[in-house]
Amino acid sequence: PPGSGLWCSLLLRPNGPPAHITRLTLLAAVALAEAIDQVAGDGLQVDIKWPNDLQIQGRKLGGILTEAQVEPGGVQFAVVGFGLNVNRPLESFPAELQSKATSLQVATYRPFRRAELLTAILLHFEKYYAMPFRAVRELWKTRCVTLGTEVEIRANAEDPDSPVEVSGVAEDIDERGALLLRLPDGTRQTVEAGDAINASALR
Repeated sequence: PPGSGLWCSLLLRPNGPPAHITRLTLLAAVALAEAIDQVAGDGLQVDIKWPNDLQIQGRKLGGILTEAQVEPGGVQFAVVGFGLNVNRPLESFPAELQSKATSLQVATYRPFRRAELLTAILLHFEKYYAMPFRAVRELWKTRCVTLGTEVEIRANAEDPDSPVEVSGVAEDIDERGALLLRLPDGTRQTVEAGDAINASALR
């Protein structure tokens, strides 16, 4: 509905190899989470779910999608898009999503000025875009609810018939932003894409 959310795409021309494009998703998640915490106040805690979701108390607040144009000479440009539920009442969500989704208004019981929120997001993004990724990675890890949990990796979490590609304990992320999964046999596997579903929630 009009005025209920914030949707934005940032056009970037990053230096670095194509393999580092996924870093932008993690960087955006940190910038969004910290900007929301700053604007909302009231002790609000925004969590990150690997690879690209923002949550409040386990309910999805928004998501991030990064795409890039890669040619033989390198990365031509990247686009980081994000969407946030801001002033959206719970009853406006489809019935099947009301237990899974939230908005800033639902979480804080008050509306927000989207321009103020966007300003804070852009300022935080600019700050972290200039920082070494290792620093951003550590900030991301402090907010990530996926690490330390048993997860199942599926291609599409919204499809109940989507097959489980691999399962294990999410231990860490690497320098590209890929998830490092400890498998039941003790080996470690790198997962670059997919939806990480908390296995305990499925039982």
